[in-house]
Amino acid sequence: MKRLLLILLLLAPIAGADDLTEADITAAYYAADRAALEDYSGRVSGDYLAAYTAWRIGTLLLDAGESDAADAVLLSAQQQLENLTGSFPRNAEAWALLATVIGMRIGVSPGKRGMRFGPQSDRAGKTALELEPDNPRALLLVGINKYNTPRLFGGGRKKALRFLDRAAAAWNEQGAGAYGWGEPEIHVWRGRVYLRSGKTERACAEFDRAIDLAPDYAWVRSLRASIDPADCTPR
Repeated sequence: MKRLLLILLLLAPIAGADDLTEADITAAYYAADRAALEDYSGRVSGDYLAAYTAWRIGTLLLDAGESDAADAVLLSAQQQLENLTGSFPRNAEAWALLATVIGMRIGVSPGKRGMRFGPQSDRAGKTALELEPDNPRALLLVGINKYNTPRLFGGGRKKALRFLDRAAAAWNEQGAGAYGWGEPEIHVWRGRVYLRSGKTERACAEFDRAIDLAPDYAWVRSLRASIDPADCTPR
């Protein structure tokens, strides 16, 4: 009996070492630590966390111009999310992440995939918001998808901003305690919309807010650094 207890005590720290959370994955993504994310991908449990990790890895790969590798990782995320929504069809965030992942895969080869997979991505986003119309992360993810979808196919900056503004309002109403990741991303993507729309001062303000919320967020720091400081100053 004593020997059994000793074995269990020795194993307990090892078992706890793989208790990875969404926050761990998010922190590694913000730091652009691809090696950590790839390590986590083999250790997370559950379809949602596995898909969430794959989505974050795929985003970094796309940013690095490694589209083929990104597509393979995002395909894995898509399959995991399809399994999850099949088993738990009322999981709004899984539907929203599925919409975004499919949208990103369309972006890898828009000419071949747009007509085929666009409606699938759109349906997933609509399902998410039918289930939880005030879920800020679902609104954020649909907004990201709209940003990356051509206006001809129902996307564009104006539509993206509507969803992102709704995400910000929902987040403020519900408070950070209701959700983990998401608030910095809302400001990053609003900033991107403003930047592409020529509203540089507003973009700077959004990027600065994202940095306040997530000081280690490498991508937003890069976006902010790419803007001439003089362009962020009101005239």
